[in-house]
Amino acid sequence: MYLISYFEKGRMIEASLGGKVTAGEVEVFGEEVVEVVSLLEGRPFNMLLDFSKAKGIDDSVLQLLGEVRDLCHELGAQKISSVVPNEQVMEHQISRRLNHVMGGQEEFILDSAYAQFTPFALPEEIRLAA
Repeated sequence: MYLISYFEKGRMIEASLGGKVTAGEVEVFGEEVVEVVSLLEGRPFNMLLDFSKAKGIDDSVLQLLGEVRDLCHELGAQKISSVVPNEQVMEHQISRRLNHVMGGQEEFILDSAYAQFTPFALPEEIRLAA
């Protein structure tokens, strides 16, 4: 089971996975995330990916979630914060995604309250600064 929401004001996508998660479900989830991202027409966005309540997370599911994050980066994600179920998964994901973490493009957290995103400048703010 999953839920994907887009908040236009902050250009934020929130995606949550819960219950028993299979590789097949993550594939469908990834396709739907790409559909939502394509509506942004290349504009940058941030993403909160919460799979802290998901059950049955195994290596194949974690690998597919990594592929979803890679696609999102290719399509304009500036930062992806992933809420993970425990410290073991956090350490595993950080080691697999170390380049993205070190570059500030990804973070792995245990609670969504710790997610930090840099807001995007609105077009009128850019004109005023020029």
